[in-house]
Amino acid sequence: MEEKTCQWKKAACLGAGLCAAAGLGAGLMYFLDPHRGRARRGMVRDKCFSLARQGLKEVDHRLADVEHRTKGILAEAKAMLHGNEDVPDPKLEARVRTKLGRSVEHPHSVHVTALEGNVILTGEVSPRDAKRAETAARLTPGVKSVENLLERTT
Repeated sequence: MEEKTCQWKKAACLGAGLCAAAGLGAGLMYFLDPHRGRARRGMVRDKCFSLARQGLKEVDHRLADVEHRTKGILAEAKAMLHGNEDVPDPKLEARVRTKLGRSVEHPHSVHVTALEGNVILTGEVSPRDAKRAETAARLTPGVKSVENLLERTT
């Protein structure tokens, strides 16, 4: 029984080797063709360079993302160390809108108004987004109080 299994494995290995050799031969014929081989090699070379450029762009994009996230974390840590500061109303509104953009599904449906550190939220949102918007506004540095006037839709 073992002898039959061993013969079967040898036959399978021989078949795989023949397929690999046939594939290699076909590839060589494709690239070394005297009429179209040069154009095909150029096309493959161009594709390789294009993929390398795309890879470098992706790496640059990821590095920029990490840099921006690090700056954001440092800014939040700095804000925690300085405690509650007086923030101009336009800047406070922008901060709250930024937080809403990260925590609410439809941030454009929430209108933010700031008056001397007191934030007023208005607009129509889902009940889930209403709670998230209020929480996000409360956690924004510089906010003294939040008045939630959001209308809940179903």
